[in-house]
Amino acid sequence: MAALMASPAPAAALAPPQEFAYVTNSLSNTVSVIRTTTNTVVATITVGRNPQEVAVSPDGTRAYVTNGDSDDVSVIDTATNTVIDTIPVEDLPFGVAVSPSGERVYVTNASSNTVSVIETATNTVIATIPVGTFPVGVTVSPDGTRAYVANAWQFSTDVSVINTTTNMVIGIITVGLNPVGVDTSPDGTRLYVVNFLSGTMSVVNIVPNTPTTNTVIATMPAGVDPVRVVISTDGTRAYVTNASDSNVSVISTAVPPSGNPLIATIPVGLSPVGVAISRDGARVYVANGGSDNVSVIGTAANSVINTVAVGDSPLGVAIGVTPGVAGRQQGSLVPGRDTGKGRSDQHQHNASTTKQSQHNSGQVNVEIKQKKAAKGGRSRKPDRRGRRTFTNQR
Repeated sequence: MAALMASPAPAAALAPPQEFAYVTNSLSNTVSVIRTTTNTVVATITVGRNPQEVAVSPDGTRAYVTNGDSDDVSVIDTATNTVIDTIPVEDLPFGVAVSPSGERVYVTNASSNTVSVIETATNTVIATIPVGTFPVGVTVSPDGTRAYVANAWQFSTDVSVINTTTNMVIGIITVGLNPVGVDTSPDGTRLYVVNFLSGTMSVVNIVPNTPTTNTVIATMPAGVDPVRVVISTDGTRAYVTNASDSNVSVISTAVPPSGNPLIATIPVGLSPVGVAISRDGARVYVANGGSDNVSVIGTAANSVINTVAVGDSPLGVAIGVTPGVAGRQQGSLVPGRDTGKGRSDQHQHNASTTKQSQHNSGQVNVEIKQKKAAKGGRSRKPDRRGRRTFTNQR
């Protein structure tokens, strides 16, 4: 009877969700995990060779990393910060985006001119879609019905539109010269494309079933060599990284603009590439490839409020919120996160030597190397496959 009357053991406490920034370090072959509440690196994860971009699943349980020199995608379990699978894709995987449902991952294969579609339940490629020349940036519409791919060949001006049900290209959007970075508005009515060689941001109307769908409705100036864009959580601002200016442009998304759409220009580290915004919209994280660090921008004052050292030549950054886990106390470190030194962004071109020679010669990663050399940093030689990380030049 005593055993029957004993009180049940209390349920394990469920720790609240925690937000992290995941940063790819291209020359370290690692991903740094930054706890956004403290802006400290709490884990460093070894991935494939020359990691480019990273995207986090909507539930925060997985991070997907494109490895440009390994031709594969690393799948990270964010609870343990370990690689749990590696998915072969095509030549030079670059950009990556996860569908809103978390069921599909879209990977741009820059040297194959294709997009690989990965089924997350099985971590297998279920479709390969031909797109434009040298696809890099990719994003998925908030309703999951379309994927938009920036084709960044030197004289390209097009973005491929993919029907995610049929896995077919259903349209081409003509934007500025050399489109590289893409993002959508939170309500799914606008697509924003940064054009590297034009130094502009194209605003595209993507409202379904209207006569002006997929039409550029505004072109706004950015900085010198813009490479990535992320839209604020309320849809009113675009944050654009300008690789050669080493700054971030804050641009009003109002169309038509009332006066100058440029709200602020924020100096960051050298050669900024990846950019992502926290879930509450209060902070923007910028990966500075030439400074080996991440600038944290406070969106209220449009100023850098913190700088976080990471690995060698950081390129991509994405934000993820991990679910609460039973048995962990609030504020405690998740196991595996305290052993080392996070919507998704998109740039940093990799290519074979053959393709490299067909582009202009002044590239973002070349600039990164030069700036590092000037301050005593180390550079990188092409690997045995003849690849180098680059960005098309002016």
